[in-house]
Amino acid sequence: MMLKFTAGANLSSKALSKFMSADARLPTMPAVAARLIELRGQPGVELEELSQLLSSDPVIASTLMRYVNSPAYLIGARVETLDRAVVVMGFKAVMDIALTLSLTQAFVGQQGKGLNYNLFWQRSVYAATAVRVLGRAVQEEAVDELFMAALFQDIGMLALDSIEPDLYRGISADQRSHRAFYTAERMQLGVDHATIGSRLLEQWGLHSRTVQAVRDSHNSGRDCDDTFSACVIASGALADFFIAEGRDEAFRVVSSQMYRLFTIREPECKQILIRALAEIRGVTDLFSGVLPSAITGLAINVPDTAEDLRAEQGNDSVDNVTGPKNFLSIVENAGLSCADVDIDGLVSRAAFENSLKNSFKMLKRESISVVFVSINNLRALEKSHGEKVAKLLLRVVGRKLLENVRVEDFATRYGDSFALLLIGSGSEGAELALRRVVDVFVDARYTIANGEKVALSLNVGIAGQSALLRYDSHQAMLDAAAQSLALAKRQGAYAIQSETPDSHLASLQAAR
Repeated sequence: MMLKFTAGANLSSKALSKFMSADARLPTMPAVAARLIELRGQPGVELEELSQLLSSDPVIASTLMRYVNSPAYLIGARVETLDRAVVVMGFKAVMDIALTLSLTQAFVGQQGKGLNYNLFWQRSVYAATAVRVLGRAVQEEAVDELFMAALFQDIGMLALDSIEPDLYRGISADQRSHRAFYTAERMQLGVDHATIGSRLLEQWGLHSRTVQAVRDSHNSGRDCDDTFSACVIASGALADFFIAEGRDEAFRVVSSQMYRLFTIREPECKQILIRALAEIRGVTDLFSGVLPSAITGLAINVPDTAEDLRAEQGNDSVDNVTGPKNFLSIVENAGLSCADVDIDGLVSRAAFENSLKNSFKMLKRESISVVFVSINNLRALEKSHGEKVAKLLLRVVGRKLLENVRVEDFATRYGDSFALLLIGSGSEGAELALRRVVDVFVDARYTIANGEKVALSLNVGIAGQSALLRYDSHQAMLDAAAQSLALAKRQGAYAIQSETPDSHLASLQAAR
């Protein structure tokens, strides 16, 4: 690809003539990346279309599967299919990550001339991983786009190394001083890699916000009022902290910049670094197939530093805490002491709610249902027979539910209630499936340690929607399912109550 510069670009005449020459060529846009960029701009992209595109690149497909099952997503149950991975991660996240991988592959085959490519990619991965943590802390929603912007903020260095082989040869052997690159570029060419990189990403069709953030990535940030760009600016200092193996001087630099950009003080800055380190340990799942030689050296000596930070800080958190959802007051028994019981096959709450939100957005032509299954007497059984018995009975119900869901469905637990997301099933189909489960427990008795036989009292609440009859939001579905559960409990043990958007609306109007 030839780099083209619009009239009026602030480059020296030497740089202009060099970069507009026919020799100034870079890798062309990969076909998968080009199609992903097209899809990002199209409303109503179908799940099947995106999955087929991702499947056409085995490296991207396998990497996404490793990544969605890595600690980065903390799902809890293994994701086995690409369709399910897209539902868990969401369209935008999948597109951003797949685009990142595709564009990275375009550069990986290049041989460094004066640039240490392993160190270059290590710093890029540090920056991209740390910026996700920072983005969450400062409430920037587009964390996956931030990841891409931070990863490619120095992509212009690869271009310059290809075009000017001697440019970086005079820089110190370990090339750990990023400022040295910027200085050499300005002195010898009159242009820096941030400008070159932003032009390349602009020609490749990346989002204008990403292009601008890359262009501004080496600014001081003093006058920056855009959180997205400020995060990318800070990501370089965060990366340099890890490149410097957590030395005091590197911490002073990053903490000063974090305060200047976000008024984040040292204690919060240390927590961000600790959380970034934890994510760096898991990022090998994302890049192992693309950058194997670079990621083998990630964070070799930093863990000791992180332990020191952790000892100073204790367990304070900078993550945003959201308020309780309305449905939790109905479906979760806060007094249950066996809340930590693990059941293989259940996803985490966060993964469940995220999958519901993504399904609601993406599967507009399919029926979906949210189901709550409550064990009404579990708390009483725990009080009379102990926590061990309660855990055993929880597992009995959980396994029976999992036996009756398909690989594309999701299940999680809220206290003494289970929640299911049934893909492709409306309220009627969900009710039939859950009736089979509930009927198992009507006459069943379970023998506990003292020989006593106990029964489990279940109720089920369902909220289902079709392509033609939909709820206003995924949260409305959760609330409707919880209200259905409350109605079922009033009807007595083993009752099932089902709602659709029209019946839910009628009940709300009647309540008024």
